[in-house]
Amino acid sequence: SKLVAAGCKIQMAAPTAGCAGVLVSSNQASMIQSQVTGCGGDGVHVTGWRSRMNVHDCTSNNNGNSGFAVSQQGKLSVGHGCEASGNGLAGFACLGAGSHLVLGHGCTAADNGAIRVNTSALEQPGSAADYPMARGCGIYAHESHVTIGEQLTVHGGQYGVLACGVGFLIQVGKDSCVSSCVKDGF
Repeated sequence: SKLVAAGCKIQMAAPTAGCAGVLVSSNQASMIQSQVTGCGGDGVHVTGWRSRMNVHDCTSNNNGNSGFAVSQQGKLSVGHGCEASGNGLAGFACLGAGSHLVLGHGCTAADNGAIRVNTSALEQPGSAADYPMARGCGIYAHESHVTIGEQLTVHGGQYGVLACGVGFLIQVGKDSCVSSCVKDGF
């Protein structure tokens, strides 16, 4: 089955520790022109080897962990104009072997890593909170594959793009910009 959400606003009035705003597990979903904000865990999390999600013209802001995350061999395609800002760990996170994150033309990650994260209550294993190096990254990859489209903008935070672990692959499109990071751009 495939879920399609369009024009939605998902907002937690009081963040529940570890709760994702949108969780796709062993399924397929699409989200268009929607907002996710204030969740205790990741704003959007795709997990599991059969899980696939396409996101277009969406924002995921001020969440406890990452704005958009993929883990455990899932695939997350973030299309044109998506933004992840003010999240506790990373704007976009790709976690674990076999996971694949595709960032489309004109995506933005800004000022992530400012929130103090409660790592004692996680949404599930494989959450970005399991990876302390993710804190303050625009894009974080751990032993995974990230494809970055043209004109990505990363601003603020500790690192622009950070990859670690064995076997990661990052491909970056032209005219991408990383600026005003405290430590490193790439």
